[in-house]
Amino acid sequence: MASRANTEDERFVRRVYRLRVLGLGAGACAVAATFAAVQAPPLAWFGMLLHALVWPHVALRWSLHDGRPQAAEMRNLLIDSALGGIWIALMHFMLLPSVLLATMLSMDKLAAGGWRLLARTATAQLSCAALGGLVTGFVVEWPTPTPVIVACLPLLIAYPLAVSTATYALVRKVRRQNRQLAELSSVDALTGLASRGHWEEAALGMLESFRRGGPAATMLLIDIDLFKSINDRYGHPVGDSVIRGIAAIIRRELRSTDIAGRYGGDEFAIVLPATRRDAAHRIAERIRERIIETSFDAQLRGSCTVSIGVAELSSTMHDVRAWLMQTDAALYRAKTRGRNCAVDAAA
Repeated sequence: MASRANTEDERFVRRVYRLRVLGLGAGACAVAATFAAVQAPPLAWFGMLLHALVWPHVALRWSLHDGRPQAAEMRNLLIDSALGGIWIALMHFMLLPSVLLATMLSMDKLAAGGWRLLARTATAQLSCAALGGLVTGFVVEWPTPTPVIVACLPLLIAYPLAVSTATYALVRKVRRQNRQLAELSSVDALTGLASRGHWEEAALGMLESFRRGGPAATMLLIDIDLFKSINDRYGHPVGDSVIRGIAAIIRRELRSTDIAGRYGGDEFAIVLPATRRDAAHRIAERIRERIIETSFDAQLRGSCTVSIGVAELSSTMHDVRAWLMQTDAALYRAKTRGRNCAVDAAA
């Protein structure tokens, strides 16, 4: 689990690195044009070039070699904003490049860490802008010359598109993960059949279709005979082998339209659409016979048997619970008759 978390952190760091390289590269054009307009000193030029060309790679190595890459990257983002505040002051607070730089630095912080990170980085940016203003004497040049406006265009166009693309990729990933989670929650992990909740939803859909004049449907409840003794005598791994094996038989013997689920520990539930009780009883008998013929585990002596309850949907059943109760009553009768048989609720 820790290794997976580290991998996710490294992916986050590399995503930020790519955006940092692009943002600082495009931003350097705007800052350089502004520095030229305000006749910034050589030291300011040197610092800006160092920030744009060297800092992204230093930040990447710093984060990847830290024990907590994501926390280290949050610190790097704070440094980005602090340095941005200094450049704003050294640009003499020229309106367009200053607002553009502050906005872009705020946008990526909000995307990376939400409002809390934005509040921290904005505070650092304002503090460093004020400190830089003290050094420069708070020289302010509001008008933005045309060459500076043109130099701002790469940052204005490329960086929002890059951040939007990265955000869209993350949204797609979350959607994909949500779909995978939904699929996992609808399938029983041991058997590969539908989970109880998913099966009950399908049974409810069948009942509602029947109420609207749809075809008849029949339910089967299958219970493994004396399953507790199998677990007690041979152990739970053997019991799991039996459950998986019976689930596999059920899948093979059903049609693609039939809905089978694991209803309990050793109990399976099946809905057979467009199937009357006689045809359903034949399917139940076929499943029962296949189970008797199958050897599920080398340690298991003798064959396994199942008891099966069968109940056709009728107009007197107002919900899935009523349908289940009739099928369960038929299953109970199969147990009292000596097990290893299928009993119809109407019999």
